[in-house]
Amino acid sequence: MFTPFAFVKNQPVVTGGGGSYPLTTAYLAATGITGSTNITALQNLETDLNTYSLTSKIVALYPMIGGTIDYVKYNFMNPVDTDAGYRLIQSGSTPTVNMFGVAGDGGDYPYPAVQINPSFNTNLPLVNIDPYSNHFCTYVVDNPSAVNVGYPAESGVHPNSPNGTYTTMQMNCYFYGNNLCSADNPSGAQATAGFSAGSDSKGFFVASRTSATNLMMYRQRSGKTTAFNTNNIGTVDWTGQSDPQYLTITTAGRAGSTRRQAFYCTGTGLTESQADDLYTAVQAYQTTLGRNI
Repeated sequence: MFTPFAFVKNQPVVTGGGGSYPLTTAYLAATGITGSTNITALQNLETDLNTYSLTSKIVALYPMIGGTIDYVKYNFMNPVDTDAGYRLIQSGSTPTVNMFGVAGDGGDYPYPAVQINPSFNTNLPLVNIDPYSNHFCTYVVDNPSAVNVGYPAESGVHPNSPNGTYTTMQMNCYFYGNNLCSADNPSGAQATAGFSAGSDSKGFFVASRTSATNLMMYRQRSGKTTAFNTNNIGTVDWTGQSDPQYLTITTAGRAGSTRRQAFYCTGTGLTESQADDLYTAVQAYQTTLGRNI
């Protein structure tokens, strides 16, 4: 059902049969998650991803249900308990996990930080990411009032680049210091998109690159806000990199997010209309679970 594009090389995919819902069936078998509401939400999500032709765009998807790391660690697109299946692995400080999603430790780390201290490692190596076609998506369900850091990041990676270029890829859903959302991809080569977030970090966020000259940071809640970057980012050299993506992370000069994420996915680049469709699918999923915003 799922065919990897250039985004992932030689990645085995497990769908597990399951009739009309092969992804859901495999995911339920792997996690042991039960409950009619959970099952319905996952089945509808799978249907919507197929309806909107998004399944082939997503490499890793974490539904964030179950309330413990043993449930939320599984990749919905390939729910095997191995690093090769892009399961989440706790790394560094202990994350907070409950029925409303996951949240990082919020620790602050000094710049420049080469080795980061995340809450979760997706095990998705940087070399498997096309620098000109990729997306990160999260659904943030809370707006912490007590914060310890100014620039928390929800996802990303800061590799130790072989050519010495600062090639951070990250998504900040809300800067506490200046009320901005931003996406860096990579920030060291003139590729940053952002917009004013007001005073609330809740919402559905997508950072998407669709070409060498187009990076979008997108938010959907009550109405849509988008920002585009049209700077040419030149040549990005990630040869030899094994650094994986991180979820609720810190990067150089940034810090782990304490905001609770109730959904996360990543894959190839999404157009604006595809981001709209993904929001529709994810919002319906969250509404079924009773944790929509």
